[in-house]
Amino acid sequence: MRNRSKPALLAAACLCVAGAGARAALWSDTEIAYLHGTKFNDNGAFGGPKFAKDIITLQHASGHAYGSNFFFVDLARSDSKDSNYGEVYGEYYHTLSLTKVQGADWSKNFLKDVGLTTGINYGANLGDDITYSGTVSAAMEAVINNCPAFAISQEYEEHIDFALAASAAARVARNILEHGLRRGELLSVNVPAVPLEECGGFEVTRVGKRVYQDELIRRFDPRGLPYYWIGGPPPSGISVPGTDFNAVVNRRIAVTPIHLDLTGRRLLRQLRDWDWSLEREAGADEVPESSRAEEERLSDDARLDRR
Repeated sequence: MRNRSKPALLAAACLCVAGAGARAALWSDTEIAYLHGTKFNDNGAFGGPKFAKDIITLQHASGHAYGSNFFFVDLARSDSKDSNYGEVYGEYYHTLSLTKVQGADWSKNFLKDVGLTTGINYGANLGDDITYSGTVSAAMEAVINNCPAFAISQEYEEHIDFALAASAAARVARNILEHGLRRGELLSVNVPAVPLEECGGFEVTRVGKRVYQDELIRRFDPRGLPYYWIGGPPPSGISVPGTDFNAVVNRRIAVTPIHLDLTGRRLLRQLRDWDWSLEREAGADEVPESSRAEEERLSDDARLDRR
């Protein structure tokens, strides 16, 4: 069986190259590399048995009217001594040129252009996913540093095609540049895994509800030591109209506004009526200066929300 694995991996890589080349807009460059070794050791400083491994790397870069794409995929197959017998790893980057998107010349002295780079996350970030998504948190970091940002993720599908996600990213970037975002605001964009012609367009949504079915699986490494793998079926969700999950399920691109201020306003008002006194607390009836400052900030935010 292992003797047939190399041709199979090579054939799969060639098919990927053929598909990627067909989608290239203005230019493209594709490379395939092959590595074979007999003394691999994924345990690093902890030692462990040496094993043989074959790795095929596919790299592709292409340019389109508004920027460029880059991705690579590693396909690895090891002998039976390795606990990770077959592995696939890849990354994708998409760069938008603000000069091309906005139609303005950003060049000045040594500055030739300004680019917004977003990595299309392979896997949706819907509903509760945003609370621990690295893709969304990266956009949050940009907003914290006063940089307008959005996170874009694509629904997982066996046959990878980022054409729709790339088109959606360009449209979202143009809208942000034209209309702007207020302080603390960002957008989370989720794209269904369908061809461009089958997409139902954009829908502005609210955050939905995810349903997780995770399982903690106990396994053993080559040295016989136990480790735990978080697996289980993919998460589902509650398909309520108006939510991001419902939009993606119905083949629409969900655009969800998010605010960094996670304060629960309703609960905030209720908590003020609870008993917060401490025994032998001096000056318990006095309102601290910090509370007055918070009240003023909340009033300012409320005025901005009404505009």
